[in-house]
Amino acid sequence: MVKKISCFWVAAFLLLSCSKSLEDRLVGEWRLLRSYNKEPFGRDYFQTGFQEGKFKFNESGIATYYTSTDTLNGFWETDYYFKTGYNGESEREKYLHLYLANFQRSQILYWKFDEFNFKENWKIIKAVDKKLGWDKHYEFERQ
Repeated sequence: MVKKISCFWVAAFLLLSCSKSLEDRLVGEWRLLRSYNKEPFGRDYFQTGFQEGKFKFNESGIATYYTSTDTLNGFWETDYYFKTGYNGESEREKYLHLYLANFQRSQILYWKFDEFNFKENWKIIKAVDKKLGWDKHYEFERQ
């Protein structure tokens, strides 16, 4: 019986120690699929101007957005935070901040997503920028 229990703990430890961190899951290239405002009876889609290119997140926190004619450079950061709901309970959320710029062309991109989740086996990021009832939703696809 002791062997079975110790084998269980060893297997659990190995599974947990091999899991990827939040940052590791973001590293790579992503393309913005869609962006929209969520409304009571549907979605109001909008263009950001960043659907054509790809976002690249490096392990070091460096980020790049590039198209065939343009490049923005900067950094990204992500972590967990706790938010308190109306009922007083704390919830753990993930945030993602993306700061990119091309100063020669006077372009700056600063997206501050208050929460994001991975979908479809880590292939889709669904990120939300919450603004007092005007939540903006963004969906990225791994390339």
